[in-house]
Amino acid sequence: MARDYRKACARLCMALAIAGGLAGDAWAANPQRDLLKRLNGRWTGGEIYLLIDFERMQGNMDKERPFSRAPLQIRSVAGNMVVFAIGPEQLVGYLERDKLSVSRPGYPPVELRRLK
Repeated sequence: MARDYRKACARLCMALAIAGGLAGDAWAANPQRDLLKRLNGRWTGGEIYLLIDFERMQGNMDKERPFSRAPLQIRSVAGNMVVFAIGPEQLVGYLERDKLSVSRPGYPPVELRRLK
């Protein structure tokens, strides 16, 4: 009985490892992931400052508090457009090379440039 249990556990672990590897490969070649990686960094324009840390899923919109971070939530990705939130702030961004057009409720759209 114990031997059957161990075999079943070994098969389950192998299946999960294979499935995880396949899912990882699919995610690595995903164009959405490439777009989100390109969003990484600091952006500024108008009166908006954005810091996006995709790897840690954190962001900041307060230039006066550069070490403060809020959760970054990705709501939707379609082509070069991404809908996301940094803390309670909802944003819609359209990425073109080193320009990010951002709009948020109640404010006119703003074009941001990447800070080096």
